[in-house]
Amino acid sequence: MADLKEYINPMLYEHFNQFDLDTLWTTLSESDCDISYELLLQNPDNICWVSVCLNPAEWALKLLEQNPDKVNYECLAHNSSEWAGKMLLANPRYSWWRGASSSSSEFALNCLKQRPEVIDWKLISANPSEWAGKLLEENPENICWFWLADNPSEWAGKLLLENPHKIKWDWLSANPSEWARQLLEENPGKIDWKLLSSNSSKWALNLLLTNPGKIDWELLSQNPVIFYQESMLW
Repeated sequence: MADLKEYINPMLYEHFNQFDLDTLWTTLSESDCDISYELLLQNPDNICWVSVCLNPAEWALKLLEQNPDKVNYECLAHNSSEWAGKMLLANPRYSWWRGASSSSSEFALNCLKQRPEVIDWKLISANPSEWAGKLLEENPENICWFWLADNPSEWAGKLLLENPHKIKWDWLSANPSEWARQLLEENPGKIDWKLLSSNSSKWALNLLLTNPGKIDWELLSQNPVIFYQESMLW
């Protein structure tokens, strides 16, 4: 088995024993970086297939094509990649329509136009696509403010700033956007450190490392930001 410590962000070396190894493999299975693919090929018994179905990377498609019995179509519906949409269209017998509400693809939008009764407004509220924003603009009574606080899109930030009394600060702490960072910096007392541990941004990890006693290690183990990539300069 590969030594995962070699692939953890160097800033986390001293904390490696805090991580759960099984959870790290699940996180790798959903991470779209090339490092993930290499490690999973070397350690096929550690692949989490549910997570691979959520992964938009082209290599995830290769794995699923080679292992068609591992495809979970309900999870695949949450995948925003073009190839996932094609796989779903080729398998209409599976019950995956509701999951389309969380996918930002045009394929998902077309599915929901065909079957508006399956729209999940919580998932739409967290969906960063422009078309999700338009749907909520047309149906403001269906906005789920908890889920919207986790939405990194600019339109979600604008909507929250227009309705500051509806900001759910715990969920905002998981939001990786720069506008969420600014709001949290202006309101440090409202940071939810547990959910910040699930925030996939570099700024959130830096903030956590300056406050290691507040880290939720189980959630950080599920956060792909912990894996080092050469293209990511810290």
